[in-house]
Amino acid sequence: MSSAKPSLWARLLVELKAFWFIFLYLAVFFGVFATFQRLLLAEYGIAFEDYGFALVKALVLAKIILIAEKLGLGGRFRGKPLSVPTLYDTFVFTVCVAAVHFAEIAIKHLVHAGAGGLGHALARELDLVFVSHMLVVFFCFIPFFAVRELTRVLGEGTLSRLFFMKRA
Repeated sequence: MSSAKPSLWARLLVELKAFWFIFLYLAVFFGVFATFQRLLLAEYGIAFEDYGFALVKALVLAKIILIAEKLGLGGRFRGKPLSVPTLYDTFVFTVCVAAVHFAEIAIKHLVHAGAGGLGHALARELDLVFVSHMLVVFFCFIPFFAVRELTRVLGEGTLSRLFFMKRA
């Protein structure tokens, strides 16, 4: 009995579906977080318009998550209780968010101020605000990776059927 390998088109559709699910989750999260920052800073008369970077960050991170998963970066501890791989993946990808955040700061600095003082600009980002951002990202990722682990264990489509289809 031969098992037919899915066509390239079928595999591409699966990857696109996974990408858009991750992107939408991250875009909503980063958009809400950007709105929170804007409203908080507006209380002190500080302008904040960073929605474009929120979407770009969501696009980049969605692709990073998919590539990292293909490379096995987040795949440790699969035989352990679901809390272990969930928290491991949450930590690993929070570090990825931190890396993307520093890349974002570097790009903004290079565009606006040139290469001079880039090290100082990056060092200035390591403060309590950055740590608090990473804590928010970490706790946002817990349900995301928990759902992904549940989907992996229960089988593709099971959670969707349980949440979105009428049950007997």
